[in-house]
Amino acid sequence: MAFVLCVYNVNFIIMKKLKMFFVLLIGLFTFGSCQKDNPIPSSTLPKVAKTMDAMVVKTSFDWKTAIQYKFTLTAKSTHAVIFVTPSGGVNRKYFLIANNPFTVMLSIPAYEKTIHLLFNGKDVELPLSGSTLSYTFNY
Repeated sequence: MAFVLCVYNVNFIIMKKLKMFFVLLIGLFTFGSCQKDNPIPSSTLPKVAKTMDAMVVKTSFDWKTAIQYKFTLTAKSTHAVIFVTPSGGVNRKYFLIANNPFTVMLSIPAYEKTIHLLFNGKDVELPLSGSTLSYTFNY
């Protein structure tokens, strides 16, 4: 019985020390990881306007985020046409009737330089070169 009691006390002491070690280890990681970041020297930071009136904007800056385009489409066959941006977003979908000009006004993001016209299983890339654009599908 004395031997069992001695082994139990030894295990109990070892477990207590192990528990204390893990608590200290977790505390070391918790408090050791809280370090202040080194600030960037203020001489390298750009000047930021505090108010809208203090902002300096170039006169050549274009505030428009979208541009209006007038499309006139004609087709030899009756099918749907889908306007798709180069990034893959569908802008609009319309139904064209054969030999009947179709005109539509679309607002397209200003950063887009081309638009894809999906018609009758074919993809036509149309450059956005002016505010009025026309295209004839010959199929």
